[in-house]
Amino acid sequence: MYIIFTCPPLPHLIVGGKSLYRVGDLHLRRIMPSTFDLIFVTAGKLYLEENSQKYILKKGEFLILPPNRLHKGYKCCDEATNFFLATFLYYW
Repeated sequence: MYIIFTCPPLPHLIVGGKSLYRVGDLHLRRIMPSTFDLIFVTAGKLYLEENSQKYILKKGEFLILPPNRLHKGYKCCDEATNFFLATFLYYW
C-alpha cells in the first residue's frame, strides 16, 4: 500500500538575528518578496503595520509577516525594544 500526496517545499531559513531598537527608532518600510518574517519581541514594544492593520508587539509576543506585502513601523519606539527576527525563503 502506498500513500501519495503533493507536499509543498519546506521554507529555508535565510537570515536570523537579534535587534535592539532604542527610543525613537522606527522599523523599516519594506516588501519582502518570497519570504516570511517571524518577529518575536523579548523586551519593550514594537509598533508594526502590515496591509493597514496595526500591531503593538509586546514582550513574549510574535508576528509572522507573509511575503509580498508592505510592512513598516507606524510609531517610533517609546522604550528600548529587543526582538528576534527570522526570515524564511519559500519556493512557490
